[in-house]
Amino acid sequence: MADPVPMSACRTIITELLPTGHPTIDRAARRLGMPVRTLQRRLRDRGQSFSELVDTIRYRRACRLLAKRETHVADVAKALGYADPSSFSRAFQRWTGRSPREYRRNPRSKPKPQDHSEPLGTKNGAKWPDFGDSERQHSTRKTP
Repeated sequence: MADPVPMSACRTIITELLPTGHPTIDRAARRLGMPVRTLQRRLRDRGQSFSELVDTIRYRRACRLLAKRETHVADVAKALGYADPSSFSRAFQRWTGRSPREYRRNPRSKPKPQDHSEPLGTKNGAKWPDFGDSERQHSTRKTP
């Protein structure tokens, strides 16, 4: 059975919402015409969370925008919904282990996931955000 809401539609909506600030799952679900819980479940069934998908889209778009040397880092930050260039630079550093300026000097040497449709996180031992996985692994909560 085909998924009635293709991931490409979700990615498109997130990309459209980026310049407005932080895209929320509420706004994305509303634009897709479905309840938030349904969107969360569909993403989870694909092994992703909404925040992982947003970060993946931001990362990919940042790389494309930074490849255009005439685009200022401040403009990249704004296009991705960051309040200021330093917030974007910290996020880019977290994703790649390099600053946007370093990336521009040598974009081919950046660590990246094998398959960009996957969320950032665990590919090739790169310094991708763990999206809270380490907290869950170190939880001291005991189950009855």
